[in-house]
Amino acid sequence: MHKNRYHKEQWAALCHLDGPALVIAGPGSGKTTTLLGRISFLIQEKHIPPSQLLVITYTKEAAASMQKRFLTENPEGASVTFGTFHAIFYHILKTEYSLQTDCLLSTQEKKSYLLPILKKYEIDIRLAEEMLYFITMRKNGEKTAEKLSLSVEEETKEAVFREYVAVTRKNGRIDFEDMLLLTRKLFREREDILEKWRERFRYILVDEFQDTNRIQYELLRMLAAPGNHIFTVGDDDQSIYHFRGARPEIMLNFTKDYPKAETVLLNVNYRCSKNILRTAMEVIGCNTRRFKKQLDTPNEEGMPVTCKEFDNPREEYMCVVAALKKRMERGEDLLN
Repeated sequence: MHKNRYHKEQWAALCHLDGPALVIAGPGSGKTTTLLGRISFLIQEKHIPPSQLLVITYTKEAAASMQKRFLTENPEGASVTFGTFHAIFYHILKTEYSLQTDCLLSTQEKKSYLLPILKKYEIDIRLAEEMLYFITMRKNGEKTAEKLSLSVEEETKEAVFREYVAVTRKNGRIDFEDMLLLTRKLFREREDILEKWRERFRYILVDEFQDTNRIQYELLRMLAAPGNHIFTVGDDDQSIYHFRGARPEIMLNFTKDYPKAETVLLNVNYRCSKNILRTAMEVIGCNTRRFKKQLDTPNEEGMPVTCKEFDNPREEYMCVVAALKKRMERGEDLLN
């Protein structure tokens, strides 16, 4: 481990010992560098077998990129598991239940199961997408799911939900949300299986923790207990998956769930100019439910920030394209 590769807060975070940790990573603060450094620390300094490390992030692309970046410098860590929540828990289900890949429902297949139910309840089939969204939110534990834009009685929505679940189960089909629900059911009913996976993944690292939903968090807590070696990294100001049930308050309440958790703030932004960072902090500072944080940057002042208002998205897109085109015509390299 080379300490001089890391900022002091990054070093403090990655050298966390056992138990829970919350790393509040401001934008551009090197959170991936810190997380990968944490993996190296566990393997090289604490001598944790790589196969006992589980790294969870939010997209397949991010997981693959992180794994590639890690293995470039740490080929001995090939047995570290990187994946999304759904990929990890689907792997557990396939291992325990011998599920086949073709049991997964595509979007079109979900609609094919839903449409006859909508017709039965005399619901306009143009509401299919919104009903699928309602089903997703219900499965993610959101019992007070967002209202549909067109009126459908709550009792009717619940009836559609129950019938949809019943018909997909009857046909042996599951969707993304079922991967989590069925794993939770498995863990609740089979303590021996839960214990087996606890032994397999003794140290859990979670990227983009601010986008965790309630069922994901419940599964994390089940899997991490009783040692609770759970290292979470995120920024409550950057939550973007509310439409999938993400709840930033899970991150905000982490130290209530784990009173002994160590908290580290990565407060140095390496990406932006001082002007950009200062303006962003003024905008974000209006949010009331957030961790109070002051970020700094070693970068120059940079160009002044210009604020513009647009009547619609297309007008905004055209303005951005025109600005980029001018920069390209001046010979600027937009990739760096």
